[in-house]
Amino acid sequence: MTRKIRLPFLPLASVLLAVIGTVSSASAQPSTIRRIADLNPGDAGSFPTNLTILAGSLDFSAYTLDTGRELWSYNGTSINLVSNINDTVVDIGFGVLEGNDSSPAGLTGINGILYFSAFDPRRGGELWRYDGAVASRVADINPDANDIIKTNANSSWPNELSRLGNELYFSANGGGILENYELWKYDGVSTVLVSNIHPNIGANHSSFPKGLTAFNGTVYFMADDGANGFELWKAGPTGAAQEQRLGALLPQAFRLR
Repeated sequence: MTRKIRLPFLPLASVLLAVIGTVSSASAQPSTIRRIADLNPGDAGSFPTNLTILAGSLDFSAYTLDTGRELWSYNGTSINLVSNINDTVVDIGFGVLEGNDSSPAGLTGINGILYFSAFDPRRGGELWRYDGAVASRVADINPDANDIIKTNANSSWPNELSRLGNELYFSANGGGILENYELWKYDGVSTVLVSNIHPNIGANHSSFPKGLTAFNGTVYFMADDGANGFELWKAGPTGAAQEQRLGALLPQAFRLR
C-alpha cells in the first residue's frame, strides 16, 4: 500500500512569511528617484523636453523666467545653460522681465555634435549646432539682410531632423514668395537643398517632407509633389541628391485629403 506523505503546514507557512518579508524589505529600500534641479524655482516648472544623450551629457530644452526656453546640458554633476540664443526679454508687468524663447527642438547628434532648430530675433528660426563648448548657427537658410533685431525675422524652421551616416537631413522653408518647405541636408560643411519636390507654382510651393527615417543608407519620408498628394519618397544614396517617389500606395479616389 502506498503511503501518502503530507508536508507539515507550519513550515510552509514560515516559508511564505519569509518570502513576503523579503519583498516588503526590498520595497522599503530608499528610492533612487529624485529631482536633479529646480531650474525654474517655484511651482511654474521648467518643462524639460527633447532629452538627448551626446558625448556623456544629457542635453535638453527647458524654460526659466530669466532666459525663456533655451538649451541646457547635464553632465551627471551639474546642469548648465548652454547658450541664451534668444537674449531678448519682455516686461510682463510690475518690472518683471521674462526671457524670450529660442525654443530648441529636434535635438540630433552626429559625431559628437548636437544639431537643433532654434530661434533668435536677428536671423529667425534656423539650424544650429553645439560642439560641447559653443552653440552657433549652421546656416541662414531663409536669409535676413543683417543681424539687427527684427520684429519678424525670416525663418526656415528646420524640422524632422534625421541622421544618415555623417549627414543631417531635414525639412526647411527656403523662403520666397510663399513658404517653401522642402528636403535639405547638411554634410558638416555646407547646407544644400536636396530637391525642390513640389514645383514653385500655384498657391502652394511646399512638399512638406515629414517622418524622415534613415534605413540602409537611404532616408524615407512622406512628401507632396503637387500632383500625387502625400506619398512615400526616398532620398539617396548619400551624396547623390536624388529623390524617387515610391509609387502611389492608394488609388486617387481613396486618398485622404
